[in-house]
Amino acid sequence: MKKSLILIFGVAVLGTNLVARDISISEAVQLAQAHSFQLKKAQAESKAYRAGLDAAQAERYPTLSLEAKAIHNSSISQLDLSLPGFSLQQDIGQHEVYQTDLRLTLPVFTGGRISSSIDLARASLQIKEALLRSRTDQIEFMAKEEYLKLYKSDRLVEAAASSLKRTELVRKDIQSLHNAGAADSVSLIEIEISFNMATLSLERASNNRRQQEIILSTLLGLSSDEPIKLIDLPQSPPALNNRIRTVSEEKPELIAARSAIALNKSVLRLDRASYAPNLSLFGGYSYGKPNISPFEEEFNGNFSVGALLNWSFNIGGKTGSQLSKARYQLRVSEHEYDRLHEQTSEQAKLAYESLKLAYSSYQIAQSTLEISRQNFRLAQIKHQQGVMSANHLLDIETDLNRAESMLYSAEADYHLVFNRYEFITGAAENKEGSPHD
Repeated sequence: MKKSLILIFGVAVLGTNLVARDISISEAVQLAQAHSFQLKKAQAESKAYRAGLDAAQAERYPTLSLEAKAIHNSSISQLDLSLPGFSLQQDIGQHEVYQTDLRLTLPVFTGGRISSSIDLARASLQIKEALLRSRTDQIEFMAKEEYLKLYKSDRLVEAAASSLKRTELVRKDIQSLHNAGAADSVSLIEIEISFNMATLSLERASNNRRQQEIILSTLLGLSSDEPIKLIDLPQSPPALNNRIRTVSEEKPELIAARSAIALNKSVLRLDRASYAPNLSLFGGYSYGKPNISPFEEEFNGNFSVGALLNWSFNIGGKTGSQLSKARYQLRVSEHEYDRLHEQTSEQAKLAYESLKLAYSSYQIAQSTLEISRQNFRLAQIKHQQGVMSANHLLDIETDLNRAESMLYSAEADYHLVFNRYEFITGAAENKEGSPHD
């Protein structure tokens, strides 16, 4: 019966491992980007502004217009002329009127309205494309961060399991000593309490791990019932080179800010163009009845060519006020770019300081764990020799568990801080390389 239970348990564990999905960091990023509704929205907005640029550029081409109409007049005017010895009665117009006009209009001079509108549409598109890249980078950052948090949870579960295993070994030793009369009942009670606390710590770590797994599954668009197995395990943090990476000028947020400056310059030129006239050439063909002569009931047609000049002013100074507004908006966008550039540079420096602290914490945790492991091995020997109490041994095991957890947390925290440092400086656009080089 016991063997059957062990077999069933082994099959259950194996089945759980089989349904677990292997996820790498790159795959996590791809799944998160494919699932993000905000990213899909940004992609649709970018395509919409791309179409807007195409529409603005199309203003340079001629416009072809067609108008056709059919009219029935119940009454028309009549010319009635009476002179001595002569009289004339003639209808002016026709009861049935059919007219078709085809016209081709080409803008010749607009004072820069068309070119400014194109520049405005292009700058708007560049802003949307930069925001799309920014959203893409944010999703990548979030996917890596949640991936690393799950990795951290895995390591903490590993530390809690190791602590429970060591506590179990101490428990067996104390039980053996008690059976031999070398340990009292108090030692048994203390080890039972420690064993229960270690079991609770493992349960808590496993629960935290499960919560983080659900968060990552939701971000990736996966079912929360499907276990995740991480296959990209971060390497031990390498030494830093004490060289702060500068923020890339190709960082999407900075591109968007520069595009906002270009957009406001286009608005300024567009408002300035309101002072200039519009000149266009046209050519057309008209066909209908009566068309040329109102007295002939025949279909006929004719060609026409010409030029149109349109020039208007607002006597209340509307154009001047719009120009003044555009100039101030241009200054606002320039100041916003300077603010954003200064802010990102400051954030990069602060992130690098956090990175240095994370690396120092990792080094200290590494040394502390090695000392704690040696101390626990010595404590086990002393306890077996009867020169150390069980309570003291359990305290040393608790210190070892704390040291293991501290190292695993420090290692994961370093990679989390480094991920943020890369995001702030623009890792995808930066060509300076890693701060470890």
